[in-house]
Amino acid sequence: MNQANSLELPSFSIFGLSENIPGIDKPIDAKELEKFMSQVEKARSSQSRMRTSNYYWIVPMIFYRARNLFAKSSWTIAEIKQGRDISLFFTKLAGREDLKIGKPDVKIEKLDQESFRQGLITLRNWFVALCQDNRTLGTMIYTSNDGPFFGAEVDASRVAEMKVIESLPLPDREARFILLRDRGQMEPIVFGIINADNSIRWLKRLSAAPKGRITSAAFVERTIHKLEGYGYICALMTEWNGGLERGSVYVDDALNLRFYYLSW
Repeated sequence: MNQANSLELPSFSIFGLSENIPGIDKPIDAKELEKFMSQVEKARSSQSRMRTSNYYWIVPMIFYRARNLFAKSSWTIAEIKQGRDISLFFTKLAGREDLKIGKPDVKIEKLDQESFRQGLITLRNWFVALCQDNRTLGTMIYTSNDGPFFGAEVDASRVAEMKVIESLPLPDREARFILLRDRGQMEPIVFGIINADNSIRWLKRLSAAPKGRITSAAFVERTIHKLEGYGYICALMTEWNGGLERGSVYVDDALNLRFYYLSW
């Protein structure tokens, strides 16, 4: 089947969503969505906020809770109403200027079976596009940590000047995740992927500017974990002027850096 006309949703592995979360399979209703939107408006109007709130996490949450709609070929009146309510919510949410998740036309208006199916396809394709963009994917992960960060550029030709801290193999790949120290730099920790022959795929500087300066890092575990549909996640323990904090680095299936988070 043409993926553009598919109802298959992306993997939810990266979002930490599972059937074990209480209430996760409760059907979504319009009142619940209206309440969430009113909370968004209240937070937006508050003058006491120290940072802009992130509401991207609601997008995968709703798709997960409504995943039964995308697994069907025909729908009841109640299911069509649920799908339409979701489409109206996303249309309103995506129209907000401070929530930069695009402004797609995802509103489901015609409620016959075929029109409803086409409306679900439009919703699904919008979600797929958000998951394929590292910037929106990173902000859809529910976390109180800072990020997503994308690393500062590093001149790979200087790698001989750096000291290898440690490295870990990536599961089922002839490549390793590597940590290096770049002496004399304000932010001395460099990380990246190297091939089995020690050729460099990419290097980035572990930067937390302007929040703080990362001075050291080490692997938390001796294993890099696979994320179905997204690639890999590597846990780091970082040190900065505020003490020791955990970091999470995400790499895609092509072994390119997606983003990383740092807790403070």
